[in-house]
Amino acid sequence: MVGVQTFHKTTTGWVINLPSEFARELGVAEGSAARLQARNGQIEAEILPPAASVPESRNDFFPDIQSNTGVMGGTPCIRRTRISVWLLEQARQLGLTDAALLEAYPILTAQDLTNAWNYVHAHRVEIEQQIADNERDDD
Repeated sequence: MVGVQTFHKTTTGWVINLPSEFARELGVAEGSAARLQARNGQIEAEILPPAASVPESRNDFFPDIQSNTGVMGGTPCIRRTRISVWLLEQARQLGLTDAALLEAYPILTAQDLTNAWNYVHAHRVEIEQQIADNERDDD
C-alpha cells in the first residue's frame, strides 16, 4: 500500500493529497486531494480537484476575489475589503450560515459569499492550508 505523502489538519478534519496510485484506483484525476472529517461516529470524505486544474489567473475567473501582496500578505480577500476567503470558509465549517455571515459582515453581499464559495471550491487545498496556518499562529 502506498503511504499518504502530504496532509494537514483543518478546523474540521484533514486534507490529504492523494498519491497517484490512490487517484487511479478511485478513478479521480491525478493530483486530487481528499478532505476527511468525522461526523456522528462516521468518516465523511470529499474528493477535491487537483490544484493544476485551477486557472492561474484568479482575476479572470474570480473577479471579486482579490490577492494583493500589499493587503493581508496576498491572502485572497473579498474585493475592496480585508475579509479573507479562508476566514469565511472557516466560519462556514464551524457552522455559520450565509445569513449569519452577512449579518456579521454587513459590507458583504450574497454574491460576495457565492464568489467566495466558488473560489474555495476551486482552491480547496490552498484555503485549507491558510486555515491551518492561522490555527498554528493562534497556538
